[in-house]
Amino acid sequence: QAALHHAAKRNETKRATALIKLGVDVDAPLPETETLRLQTPLLIAAFNGGLEVVNVLLSAGATVNKPPDAGSASVEATPLHCASANGHLDVVKALLVAGADTSVASDPANERAIDVVCARFENEHNKTAIEALLRGDPPEEDMLRAELEALTVRVEALEALG
Repeated sequence: QAALHHAAKRNETKRATALIKLGVDVDAPLPETETLRLQTPLLIAAFNGGLEVVNVLLSAGATVNKPPDAGSASVEATPLHCASANGHLDVVKALLVAGADTSVASDPANERAIDVVCARFENEHNKTAIEALLRGDPPEEDMLRAELEALTVRVEALEALG
C-alpha cells in the first residue's frame, strides 16, 4: 500500500499506474505507524500538486470527496482542501471536474476549502482563480479578469513613469 503513497508524493505517474494495475487500493490510508498518518494517495498527490498522479488516481476511481476513514481519529482535510490551500490551481480544477464538493468541511476546524484559501493563502494570482473556482464562478471569466487587473496595474505603473 505505501508504495502508491510514495509514488503519489513524488508524482511518479508510471509507478502509480503500474501499482494500480497490480490491484493496489487507490483509497487505502497509510497505516497509523507511518509518518503520513491516515492519508490516501489522492490526498498526498493533491497536497504536493502532482496533477499527473491526481489524474491517474481519479481515473482509477479514487474517492474525491470523502476524507479517509480514520475511525475515531480526526481527519484534517479532503484532497480539495489540500490542493486549494497549497495553490495548486490545475489540481483544484481536476478535482472539481471529478466532482469534488466545495461544501465539505474539514475536522476539527470545520472549514470548507474556500475558507482555507481565504485564511492561509499567499499567492495572490492563484488565490483569485482558486476562490472563483470554489465559488463556482466560470473559471475562464475569472482568469481573464485577474489577467486584466494585472495588466491594468502594469499600464498604470508605466504611465506613472512617463
